[in-house]
Amino acid sequence: MNQQFFEKILPTQGTYCVASIKGTGKDKTIIPRFTEDASKVISTLQALSGPGANLYFTPGTYEGFRRSADECVAMKAFFLDLDYMHGKFVYVSKEAAIADTHRFCEEIGWPPPVLVDSGGGIHAYWIFDEDIPGDEWKDYAEQFKQLCIDRGMVIDQAVPADAARLMRVPGTFNYRYDPPEPATLLTEVFTYPIEQLLQALPESAPQVLNDVTDVLASAEKGLDEETQRIWEEYRKNFEFSFNKIALQSLNGEGCNQIKEAILNAKTLAEPQWYAAVSVAVRCTEGMEAVHNLSEDYPGYSREETERKAQQSLDNATGAHSCEAFEALNAEGCKGCPFRGKLGKMGPIAIGKSLRIAPSEPEPTPESGPESVPEAEQETDEAEPIRQEAGPHAPFFPDFLKPFVRGVNGGIYYMPPPKHLKDGRVIQDDPHLLLAHDLYAVKRLYSPLDGECLVMHLQLPKDGLREFVLPLKEVAAQEKLKAALASQGVVFEPQRVAQIATYLMKWGSFLISSVKADIMYMQQGWTDQCRSFVLGATEYEARGTRPSPPSVWSRNISKYLVMGGDFDAWKRSIQMLNEPGYELHAFIFLCGLASPLMEFSTVNGVTVSAMGESGSGKTGAMYAAMSVWGRPDALAVNDGTANGLIQRMVNMKNLPFVLDEQSNLSPKDTSDLIYKVSAGRSKLRMQASNNAERPQDYLTKLICIATVNQSLKDKVGQFKADASAEEMRLFEINLSRPKTLTEMRGRLMFDALKRNYGHAGPLYATKLVELGAPRLSQIVDEETTKVTERFTGKSEYRFLIGLAGVVFAAERIGREIGMPTFDMDRIGAVVFGELNRTLRDTTESQLDNSLVLGDFLANSAQNILLVTNGNIGTVTPRGALTTRIEITKNEKDCDVFISATALKTYLVERQLSVAMFERELRMLGPLKGKIKKRLGAGWAGLGPVNLYAYHFKMPTAEFATPEELNVEATSAAIAA
Repeated sequence: MNQQFFEKILPTQGTYCVASIKGTGKDKTIIPRFTEDASKVISTLQALSGPGANLYFTPGTYEGFRRSADECVAMKAFFLDLDYMHGKFVYVSKEAAIADTHRFCEEIGWPPPVLVDSGGGIHAYWIFDEDIPGDEWKDYAEQFKQLCIDRGMVIDQAVPADAARLMRVPGTFNYRYDPPEPATLLTEVFTYPIEQLLQALPESAPQVLNDVTDVLASAEKGLDEETQRIWEEYRKNFEFSFNKIALQSLNGEGCNQIKEAILNAKTLAEPQWYAAVSVAVRCTEGMEAVHNLSEDYPGYSREETERKAQQSLDNATGAHSCEAFEALNAEGCKGCPFRGKLGKMGPIAIGKSLRIAPSEPEPTPESGPESVPEAEQETDEAEPIRQEAGPHAPFFPDFLKPFVRGVNGGIYYMPPPKHLKDGRVIQDDPHLLLAHDLYAVKRLYSPLDGECLVMHLQLPKDGLREFVLPLKEVAAQEKLKAALASQGVVFEPQRVAQIATYLMKWGSFLISSVKADIMYMQQGWTDQCRSFVLGATEYEARGTRPSPPSVWSRNISKYLVMGGDFDAWKRSIQMLNEPGYELHAFIFLCGLASPLMEFSTVNGVTVSAMGESGSGKTGAMYAAMSVWGRPDALAVNDGTANGLIQRMVNMKNLPFVLDEQSNLSPKDTSDLIYKVSAGRSKLRMQASNNAERPQDYLTKLICIATVNQSLKDKVGQFKADASAEEMRLFEINLSRPKTLTEMRGRLMFDALKRNYGHAGPLYATKLVELGAPRLSQIVDEETTKVTERFTGKSEYRFLIGLAGVVFAAERIGREIGMPTFDMDRIGAVVFGELNRTLRDTTESQLDNSLVLGDFLANSAQNILLVTNGNIGTVTPRGALTTRIEITKNEKDCDVFISATALKTYLVERQLSVAMFERELRMLGPLKGKIKKRLGAGWAGLGPVNLYAYHFKMPTAEFATPEELNVEATSAAIAA
């Protein structure tokens, strides 16, 4: 226990109270102890300590040996309890509570408090440098409490103004938890002058609402029609109380003209009476106030009074202004505290008050009281906190106060009431924060953005606009301003701190009230295949739940929807089962099979459909994608290499479809095939327009591409050895079926642009129902059949895995009434294509001896030929890279190639240097690597030694026996 802490915080007079509390609920026992000597507080606490004893003290002192707020003698601190482990409303963490305390201090200009970690919350103390009486402290503490609420602090509201409050002793243990949590003093103990703290709680004169309505009301010129309409909409949020005007006026804090009208009703001149009536009749008390003003007049007539009041309503747009009152009675306006402040509204503005909308919207006929219990049932699922009754009636909990909603929309801040020393309470008018309704409807958790709020913004012309707002942007004011402005939220920039507090209160309320939905970054299977995400829905074994799309999958999710008719879709797909369409049907089944790659031994494979125009390759691709959504919108027609990879990452398990990707470079084509098969890509994702650090996102899918040029040929332009890509690529040559007429094409393929997305939800439901173990078993069974029929070589595992999941997908589809296919006939055609792929791949195996020949052919301008020790007349025209030494009557010649030049050539052709060396050593041409002067005997290059490969190659490759002289051989090489 900290002696200095008690010396600073305890008052110097009165009786001190400490206590021990053991147990909870009915078993809780409280043992209080009192002492009149502050130096004995710690020893008294030590006497109470023991196993399970929670130790407390009271910051206040009392009259006698009784802990009662009414008998509080003195206090030396303002204090708060900010929970982060328990309580109705809590901070998300200890750090968040501390950070918000510092934010509060900065906003109101207070110094930092003494902080204590109670083991379950943060206790904050602002300690005075002197005692103040208990009753005086109570008034200040109520204002302090309200200030905390106004500034958005998530506090235990029972604590700040409770003079009998027990607070946990730092340096002890909190036995509410198992194991017990230590209660720790986190800061030094410091005190402040009470005057410094009270500056944030100033007394003030009455104020009139300073918002857009008053600005408009004070306009010197007439208003255009649209501005007038906007003003009238705002005015509907306010009402006027004549009783408020009368009381303030009689107390000398209102309008002397109204005061005179009340006190001198018997003798008041008719014009002054009529001016006062123009105010009264427009207040909530209406005719009642008018009659109270009029009934003392000797000639009072109820009927005539009401006629005059109605005349004011009919003939004028508003009550008399200050100028009108002054024109009637100039003396009555002298010394007015509101002089020049009320604009054209006049004295009626003194009675203005905001009409606050109820926290619960009024039920509509469609959503009456009988529907509420079901909407409020507790579940384990995240859901909106309430169903909205209509676009202008959102749920707006009392927890948000001092932020309130006007009955006609708009978000307002209600300043705390001012408590004057004479006992009067003055309530300043509210400030308009947001002209249009902005409120949260649910929580989301994003792996990238963290805690997020789903916000609804109600705009007068556009209707409801929904967007996601990460709390980390709420905490950063510059980012918050940009985020809100981009969504059409209009606000005064100087109000952004209060707007942030308002939004944080929504966050605190929802965190304490509802479970968060998970904002998944990718489509398809979630962790451990517990559920399946398709568009904006998550499919679980127990049903479905909303799955709000992330910021970088939103453009995909909006097309993963249903369109048209399911039966019409099935009729189109069933046409693919006819003879001649076997490869088209296989491509369709690849779209159905893509999610099953999750249970295959390979991560991904690319299926390339190549064929002439009219062969139906794009139609087959549309068929594959129509399982899940709108096919023409989900197909990527053009995109950068990075954009394609990001789309692949977003799809995760759904088919990744590329239409007519002939513009992709050879290098990007090679990279894409590799990344599909690897199922992993590191890239810099963008979230909420803020760059995040690179993250890994796994994929297991089938990529379907339609092309006019062979992808194998394209990769071959980039790499001399494309066999690795060929193993990961199934290239299908589609020919136009004989029966594919224009009419049939419209019925089969064009109809898929109108009918789509119905099969995906049914299929996803079935996949989740079967579960990962059963799906793995089905895929294994079908893959085994393919292996037995096709090949068991491991280098062909990608093609085997592809065929396995396709046959498994068709098998599962049969169980839910999907179109059926003759898989024996389709399999025969597909296996024929697979065998052709195997032959092509085997034939294209790299021969490194041919690579050496390619290098020499491409380096003809860089060769120095030496025959029988003589330099020929033809010399290198470029940089010397190769020296060939031919000796007459020798069948082999010596070829020396610059190691640097040859390695550069191999790397540019994406070939392995080590493999090249190993293979040519085994075959014999490569004898080793030596130091060699390639230009020896040639004037063009001095005596420079460099590392060179030494090859023995047949002399006949460079010259015939008849040509073995310097001139003939040099000429032959040059040619």
